[in-house]
Amino acid sequence: MTKIEMKKIIKRYKNRKLYDTGSSSYITLHDIGSMVKEGLDVLVLDSQTGEDLTQVILAQVLLGEEKKVAKMPRALLQEIMASSSEVLTDFYKKRVASNRDVRLFLEWAREIKNLHQTVSRLENRVKELEASQIKLQAANRNETQNG
Repeated sequence: MTKIEMKKIIKRYKNRKLYDTGSSSYITLHDIGSMVKEGLDVLVLDSQTGEDLTQVILAQVLLGEEKKVAKMPRALLQEIMASSSEVLTDFYKKRVASNRDVRLFLEWAREIKNLHQTVSRLENRVKELEASQIKLQAANRNETQNG
């Protein structure tokens, strides 16, 4: 699959339903989270305006997952909400975007994931070839016995 084929276009309708244009089906926030975890590039667009809603939807996915596992203290979440929206942007700029090591680690992690996917595909192909070889050997034995 090429990078372009891996991009998922999701439309969000006024009723807040999410529609995967690739599979022609409605999906949930959990589904979007799973897609991102699988390494798919997800783009969420407003169905009427075409506005990019990806960041908002991904934030909802993160908050939904946070609600399930409750890792962040309530006081911290309240502090973030009480502060201006610039708090998270500033944190991102200071801690993540400017941190070369984090970027390199994320690139490395993506490469490792791609390598694992490639190895998995190759293992499947080897199994297919081995099965074909067994069939060919059986066919050759039958020809030899009948010939």
